[in-house]
Amino acid sequence: VEVPFRYLAAAWLGLGLALFEVGVRRGAPDLRYQAYLVVLFALWVRLLAHLSGLDDALRQYRSATLATGTVVTYLITARLSRLARGTLPDWEQRGVRDIASCLGTALAAGLLYDLLPDRWVGLAWALLAPLVVEVGLRAGLPALRLSGHVTAAAAVVAMAIFDFRNVGDVAAVSHRLLSVLPAVVIFAAMGMRLRIAQAAGLVGGEEGSLRRAYGVVSFLLAVVLIRTE
Repeated sequence: VEVPFRYLAAAWLGLGLALFEVGVRRGAPDLRYQAYLVVLFALWVRLLAHLSGLDDALRQYRSATLATGTVVTYLITARLSRLARGTLPDWEQRGVRDIASCLGTALAAGLLYDLLPDRWVGLAWALLAPLVVEVGLRAGLPALRLSGHVTAAAAVVAMAIFDFRNVGDVAAVSHRLLSVLPAVVIFAAMGMRLRIAQAAGLVGGEEGSLRRAYGVVSFLLAVVLIRTE
């Protein structure tokens, strides 16, 4: 059976997930290594298609690949997180888990960017960030939390680029107000969540200190919003 090129990357991602699961269940490292290579190769092909301009002709299928990649990488992260310690070599069980978690967040952010108009991207990423950080706190995954913090920083940059321009109104309400005000609340809440997590010993001092950064960002966004509105 020949898979159409537009679905090829998504099919390879599914194949990689299947090889990974069989490799874990049977204790076959060669299958797991093949799975990692297949997943990375699928994402590389998608990147090359984008850089070459070929992706423009297949734009309607790009979201399917990004969504599949997000699901596959997060499933690999979850599977490795549930394994008892020592089931796999430490470099693989922790290293691949951390890489897969960061890839999953990057692909999820890319999917949102692909699906939404530019002016809603900042808010979408601001909503994604606390979800990722919270899962990272509950699952004890520092790399996943790091990807959430990076997403939050990217959200601020996106808002600075897209949301503080004159982008019109939505139902007679300023778009800037609808997008930036929720972000002010979200970042303030993330700062408080990190304070609680640090008090509970869930995060270290360096990550816990980010609560101040979130507070500062929330305050600055509020000031700029009031000034521009």
